[in-house]
Amino acid sequence: KPDEAASTFGTRFEALLKTLPEDASFVVLADIVGGSPLTTVCNILNDHGKLQDTLVLGGMNFPMALTTLMSKDSLDNSALRKSIFRSNRGHQRISDDLIRSF
Repeated sequence: KPDEAASTFGTRFEALLKTLPEDASFVVLADIVGGSPLTTVCNILNDHGKLQDTLVLGGMNFPMALTTLMSKDSLDNSALRKSIFRSNRGHQRISDDLIRSF
């Protein structure tokens, strides 16, 4: 939500996390690497032991989001990351420091 405090967002995400199956996996998209929403989600996933298997992507744009949405259920994290790199050629250069798989 716009203008929402990081702690409030964290509380909402924590509540959502509790409703998901124990074996749920995550792909996290964020526009700003190191921003409060991204770090809040990563910290909570880490606290629950889920960050290691999460694909975290920063520098999000529409092609990245669309590729992720269309491919997330059919590709593993490594193949998904490669697909996202391919989809962003010509739109935005994404460097290895912006895309990281934990």
